[in-house]
Amino acid sequence: MKKYLVIIILFLCPNFMIAQCNNWSPFQLVKDTFPNPIFGNYLTPECDKLSRPYVYVAAKDGGIKVYDISLPGNMILATTISTSLFGNVDAINIIQDSVYLYVTLGDIWNTNEEAGLAIVDVSNPLSPVVLDYYLHPLAPGGAAAVAIKNNYAYVAAMGNGLIIFDIGNKTNITFKSMLSLANNFPHTNTLGDTISKYNARGIALKDSLAYICYDRGGLRIVNVSDVNNPVQTNQYCFDSLINKATAYNNIVIHNNLAFVTIDYYGLEILDITNPQNINQLSWWHPSGWAPATNDYLVWANSDGHANEIIFDSLCYRVYITAGRSDVVSISVVDSLNPATCETYGSITDAYGTWGLDYYDNNVYAAYIWSPFFLRIQTIQAYVRFKLRCVTHQQQMKYSNKIHCLYFLILTMENFIFRQTKFSKTEI
Repeated sequence: MKKYLVIIILFLCPNFMIAQCNNWSPFQLVKDTFPNPIFGNYLTPECDKLSRPYVYVAAKDGGIKVYDISLPGNMILATTISTSLFGNVDAINIIQDSVYLYVTLGDIWNTNEEAGLAIVDVSNPLSPVVLDYYLHPLAPGGAAAVAIKNNYAYVAAMGNGLIIFDIGNKTNITFKSMLSLANNFPHTNTLGDTISKYNARGIALKDSLAYICYDRGGLRIVNVSDVNNPVQTNQYCFDSLINKATAYNNIVIHNNLAFVTIDYYGLEILDITNPQNINQLSWWHPSGWAPATNDYLVWANSDGHANEIIFDSLCYRVYITAGRSDVVSISVVDSLNPATCETYGSITDAYGTWGLDYYDNNVYAAYIWSPFFLRIQTIQAYVRFKLRCVTHQQQMKYSNKIHCLYFLILTMENFIFRQTKFSKTEI
């Protein structure tokens, strides 16, 4: 089934002190317009990390779109990288390192396409060049995410587990190893269990370890110090989810904290100081999100489904795409008590978010139609709203405009009340 989405940019968080939000007023709508365009097939956005005015979008069977965002309020399609340049398989996820895009390949909603990786040179974003691509012949089911470290790419390859590629030579991707992950953890009640529920969806690296979100299989820790022989060394699952519907989706690591999205069950903050003894510090689960369940209808009708996640070290927040709850900003200044600081979107419509990116105080999020509700054929919006945050240290007022890439455009203007004296929070 195709996923249809739009992209938004949230202009957030000017240079202010890191502080835990203790109150947050709702977004105040200023302006909106709703014409009737045709949706695109967009999944994951990646803002250019060299501060050039471009956004790259993994557009599934539409290849890779390159958008020029240099004109305020506009998003112009500059060029498209066709799937014919990387084996006629879907483009699923993108990350950028230097002038290179690393694109995960293969449809993750079925097993018709092999998992793989493409490297694209964007030295000139208007003339991108596919340097090489690799599709693993024994890995059907696509690749959901990739992490890069030194000369290696670590690919979360859905039901195939972890695939490691040597990318030292950008024009010649070399397969190093593949580690299949066992499906016998964490559940003892396997009635109705299927192999299709165990998928490597998210990955983060720290030191010599890869932390892999393995969907129903919880969080897996893999030692990758020997890229030719990766070895799983530990595994973890929230106790409340054992023998319940479980979906570990994505992970981001900051220092010794891991922030993990677990779909309808929210967000976990884990202490990974000792990777062999992972401890949960806190759990974020808003009212209206489903309880631990095995009832598909309860899970499907949750107010939110936490998926992709980004850590913002300036504001000390994480941003998540949350399905029907769209985009959520969570303060993690106090890792024992994460607090919802801002949200955007409505749970009453029939579309939600999938992928996101963060760069230079901007959050980019991609919208899809929700699979749980009737599709709406006409939803293009320009929305302008205001928001206000009250922190421990100072009160801030924002006038925000959020710009929806391609269809939904929202912008924010930031205003900070000046104070002559204030105390600084130490992190």
